[in-house]
Amino acid sequence: MSTVGAQIMRRFVMRPMDVGAVREGILRLFPLIICSLILVGCENESDGVDPVLDNSLLNGPWILMPDSNISDTMANFIVFDGAGNVSDFGVFNPSTPPGDYTMYDDSTGTLRLYFEHDPDITCEVRLISELQGRLQFMKDGQMMQADLVKVVDPGQMAGLWIGQLHALGRDVSCSIHINESGQVTNASGLAGVVSGRAYAITGNIALAFLRTGELDGFSQINLYNGQLSGNEWSGVLAVDQSNGEGTFNLTR
Repeated sequence: MSTVGAQIMRRFVMRPMDVGAVREGILRLFPLIICSLILVGCENESDGVDPVLDNSLLNGPWILMPDSNISDTMANFIVFDGAGNVSDFGVFNPSTPPGDYTMYDDSTGTLRLYFEHDPDITCEVRLISELQGRLQFMKDGQMMQADLVKVVDPGQMAGLWIGQLHALGRDVSCSIHINESGQVTNASGLAGVVSGRAYAITGNIALAFLRTGELDGFSQINLYNGQLSGNEWSGVLAVDQSNGEGTFNLTR
């Protein structure tokens, strides 16, 4: 028999012993293999778990601050009820209710805002922390972004504010009382029942939205670009009428 033939025969003769050894080795490792497969399966199952609904992540008043590249930029407050509903929204002519939302425990969600005369807006929400978030939404065919900042102290604007509102050629002397929740409880100098809210956040930014019984543009007043310095509050306002920008100066 040739040398090559002899080597082939030796391999065939030895193969049963090799197979037996391999089989024995597999049997020893079998429990470890099973445990590894179970662990991998558990990891994959954990990775595939859907986020859990948690609307409590948005609760109470927050300030919506659009990026500067958005036309008609105005800071506004949004009040969430912690259960998926927007309680109040400081803008002109919101629908009733003004919006709703869905949040998940991975800090992402969707906010829907409704308006009487304008298209509804659907925002993607991503919370960066318990006090700050980021919104992304489509406006006029373009993707826009805005910051969402939580109002830590809703009662920071509490007190009686007295001063002047200037817009549409009118100088309105008024007083506005705000309670510890940031809600306007009464006012003088403006017709009808006056309601609304006022909030402040870090950086001395303070804003308010008022709804009144006035028949002109003063029926809705947005004190949207205000600066708070101690007991002095002043800035830019807008009323519900074209070219309705003006100024305000109030003292507590």
